This record gives sequence, structure tokens and C-alpha cells, in this order.
Amino acid sequence: MGGSDAGIVGEPSATIRSTTSTLVANLVGAGLLSLPFTIKRAGIIPGLIAMVVVCVVNAFSALLIARCCELSGKYTYKDMAVAALGKRAGIAIAATLVLYTLGSCVAFAVLLGDFLPNLFDFFMDKGCGPGGCTGSAETVRSIFGRAEVMIVLVGSLVLNPLALNRNLDALRFTSGLSFICIIYTFFMLVGLCGAGPRADTATLNVSGGGTGIFVAFPILLVSLTAHYNVPKLYGELKERSMGRLGAVVAASFSIVLVVYLGAAICGYLLKGSATQGDILNSFDETYAPIVIARIALSLVVIGCFPLAFNSLRIAAVSLLPPAWAERIKEPHYEGSGAYATIPHHDAAVPVKYPTPVDAGATAAEDGLVATTELSLNRGLLRRTPAGSAASAVPGSAVSLAGPAGGSVVYAGTTGAAAAEEDGHALSLSPAARIAAERCTVVSVKHFQCTCPTPRALCMRVKADWPHMLVTKLLVLVAITIAILVPSIETVLGYKGAIGGSLVVLIFPVWMFFGLTQRSIAAAAAGGFAGTGAPGAVAVKEWAAAGGEGHQEGGSIPLAAELHWQWVDLVRTRHGLLASVFTVIGMVLMVSGTLAASGAL
Repeated sequence: MGGSDAGIVGEPSATIRSTTSTLVANLVGAGLLSLPFTIKRAGIIPGLIAMVVVCVVNAFSALLIARCCELSGKYTYKDMAVAALGKRAGIAIAATLVLYTLGSCVAFAVLLGDFLPNLFDFFMDKGCGPGGCTGSAETVRSIFGRAEVMIVLVGSLVLNPLALNRNLDALRFTSGLSFICIIYTFFMLVGLCGAGPRADTATLNVSGGGTGIFVAFPILLVSLTAHYNVPKLYGELKERSMGRLGAVVAASFSIVLVVYLGAAICGYLLKGSATQGDILNSFDETYAPIVIARIALSLVVIGCFPLAFNSLRIAAVSLLPPAWAERIKEPHYEGSGAYATIPHHDAAVPVKYPTPVDAGATAAEDGLVATTELSLNRGLLRRTPAGSAASAVPGSAVSLAGPAGGSVVYAGTTGAAAAEEDGHALSLSPAARIAAERCTVVSVKHFQCTCPTPRALCMRVKADWPHMLVTKLLVLVAITIAILVPSIETVLGYKGAIGGSLVVLIFPVWMFFGLTQRSIAAAAAGGFAGTGAPGAVAVKEWAAAGGEGHQEGGSIPLAAELHWQWVDLVRTRHGLLASVFTVIGMVLMVSGTLAASGAL
């Protein structure tokens, strides 16, 4: 596509089927475990109607976001907000994403606090035998069978180390595994409901009443949300159009609605008034299908936590001053030694690391001990104009011959010339420098790196301490909130009331309003002023006429300044849409927050 496709990498190639599968996998999540609880609180009839209404509204919001992609030519949520409403909107989006992803991390920690103590009790009972646990075994059980203890242990020993990773490629499988586990839970609930026994029908809440619907709506809203990913999915859709995305959204939300309706009603019919916020907690902890579900979902939650946490850290860092943010994003190594500059080709480079980093230090003292392979991603290479010297750090320069077409240079203070590709020098970015300084080059894509001695490890910690500090603080916040708010329905209620209302209801309509206002101004400047046509019609006519500056990919020129008056919110269709959805979003935000806090 054209240059307006900001946020798209490569040519769009996703089919309708693959995009539908991806969107379904994004929508279906652990929120399914709380759906029976929403039916319990809202009542069967009101709860099922609310689920259908939320599904339709969320599907419409997803399509509106795609329309904003077309108007702006941007394919990330934040870029669209900046294009529509200015830089302050980008800050608001980042702050909202911090709250939203923090809610996801807290929810994962709370689920682990639900799953793991029950699993621990189950395996302790198996180990203790028919007589049960006594003495020290019972003491161990009483300690480690508590949710807060498990959250602290897993958070410190498992979640925090995983969260430190910047490269999450190894965790890409978790999305598919999560989908499989959730579908297993769905079929388990349906199967158990069909086999019985079910709850006494006299105890079921059929018609609803009271304030339970305010508890249900935020949970339903957040359970059907994947809106941050819609711009990316639309940008990657082959031959994208609103019609093709409409087919994707209709199919995806219909599939998810069927799954959610079945899980919600079956879970509630099974347990009735005993239905808990996590439906698995409503069953006997020794029941085999439930044990399997808890084990599988525990592994999925542990794998998904660093994915959500990475988004949380990126959003939080983006709110910091640029100098601080840059310092956190990449290690900052201030040491002496060699610096590798390499060409980009596939031939092997027969090079050995020349000397230890510090003059007079032995290899073992400086961490140059055994070798371990480290992949060098192409993104770690930095291109600089031809003729420039290779980036240097203190030390003597050593130039080593490589295969035909390039060379490997260890550049020191003399600034030896770098290898070239298409007239540009190739060197390692600062992110790769700390690894390269302790590596033997074995190919242009791989190093053999030393296992760190304590001294080398300390140098790495010194280089990357801001990243580690931010990570540990955010993990601490997440697990602290999980301990203080241990019920998943409460966490999802807050997340849906605050984050869901903004992401699904309020931000999309205001982005659409801002982009439409800007495009109307551009259309008027192109010769459609005074036509009297509604905004969307004027834009369509202007684009059809091939107005000056019309961009490939469906976007049209936008006025540099956003101008609007309060009356525009009632006299234009896009203004009315913004007004109505803002009122609904604010009502849901206030009522949902009060309901989650127990005030309703």
C-alpha cells in the first residue's frame, strides 16, 4: 500500500479466514470464567440480552475504529488518536493503556491465586493419603494453600523473571494455547450441564432485578474487547475494505457470542446461587476435568502475563520524559573494549574475539569463559551513511578479514571503516553492543557469547538497571493489587468500567468525530464548501472527485487544525454519535466502578 499506511510492516496478506481466526483468539479469553457470575447477578433473561447488546455495540465500535484507519491512514490506536485529536490524545491513550494492561496483569495474578492453592491442596491430599495431612504436612498446606502466598511466590520467582524479557518471540504460542484451553472449558461446562446434575430451578434468578445488571455490564464489556488490535488486523487484511472487515467482525463476534452464551448459561444452570466469580471455584477441587482445566489455564496465564506486561511497560515508559524512556528501552554500557561492525550476508565469518575487554585482564576475569549461541536479529544492525567511521569505544582498533563482499571490524578509538551495504555502513545498535563485546563472531547472524562470570553479570545489571527497576516496580504493583483485590469479578469490573468504557465506547467515537471534522475542513478547501451536504457525504464526494492530496489506501487529506463548536455535537451525525456514546460510556464508567466497589 501507499506511504499513508503507518503502522503496517510489509504488504497486507491476511485473508478473511485468517483474520477472523486471529480476532476470535483475541476476543476469547479468561473473561469466560466470570460469565456465569454475570448471569447470576443480572438474571438469566436480562443477562443474556445484555450480552447480545454488548456484543453488537463492541462489533460496531470495532468497525468504527477501522473507519478511523481509513480516514487517517494510520494503523495503530495511538497514531489514530494523535491524527484525530492531537498529541494530548496520544498521552491519554497511553495512560488508558497503562490502566487497561495493568488490569490484565492483576487479573492474571488473581487467577493464579485461584488456581494454584486449589491445585496445591489437591496434590497434598493425594500425597498424604486417605488419612489426610497431619503434623508438618498440614503446616505446609496451611501456608502454601493460601492465595496471597502463592501470588507472592509465583510473582517473585516466575512472573518477574519472565517480565524482564524484552524479546517475547518464544511466548507467541500462548495465544493459541489460551484459545484451546478456553474452548476446552466451554465444552466441559456444556458437557457437564447436559449430563447433570444441575442446580434447583427454584433457586435460579430468571428475571433479574436490583443492581446486578450494573455488575454484569463492565464484565461483559471487557470480555468482548480486542479493540487495540483492530487497527493492526485491518492494516494486515489483504485487499482491505470496510466490507471485507465487516465480514470478519460479523463472523468473529458471532462465534464468540455463541461460545459465551453457552458457557454463561451452562455454568449458571450447573451451580445456580452457588456460582462464584471464577466458575471453576464453584466445583469440587478434586473433580478431574476441573483439575485439568486449572493446570492448563495456570500454564497459559503464566505464559500470557509477560505479553500483557510488556504492553504495560511500553505504555508506562512512553509517559516518561524522552531521555528517561530511551535509557530504559536499551541497556547503556559504559565500558571499554571492542565493538563489532559486520556486513549483512549469510557466509560464515572465521573470526575470533581478539583480546579480553580490559587491558591486562584475563579472559576468565572478564567473563570470557564457555560459549553460548546468541541470535543476532536484523533489527539490531544500525545503518549509517557511507564513509562514516564505525562507532567506537575506548580500546585499540583491530580489522579482521572476512569473506568476499565484506569484512568484520572491531573498531576502537581510531574509528576503522565499517562494512557497507547499499552505500550504508552496518554496525551494531546500542542494544546489541553489550552482547557483542563478549562474543566471538561465528557468522553474520550469530555470535558465540560467553557465559557471564559474576563480574560480567554485575556489568550487565549496571547497564540495564533502569529497565529492571521499572519492571520490578510494575510487577510489585500488579501483585500487590491482586492480593488486596483477590476476586476476579471485581478486577474485571474495574477494568471494564474504566478501561473498557474508554477503549470501546468513548475514544473511538471521538477519534471518528475529530477525523471527520478535519476531513470536512479539507473537503471544503478542495471546493465543496457550501454544498450543504452532511459531513460524511461531503467527504465522500470530495474523495470521489480525486481532490488534491488524496492518498492511497482510503485515507483523505486532513486539516492541520481541529476546529469544532459545541453545537457540532448535536447538529451533525458524527457529533451525535460522539455525544450518545460518551454519555453511555460515562454512565457505565460511574455505575460499573460503584458496582465493583460494592457501593451498588
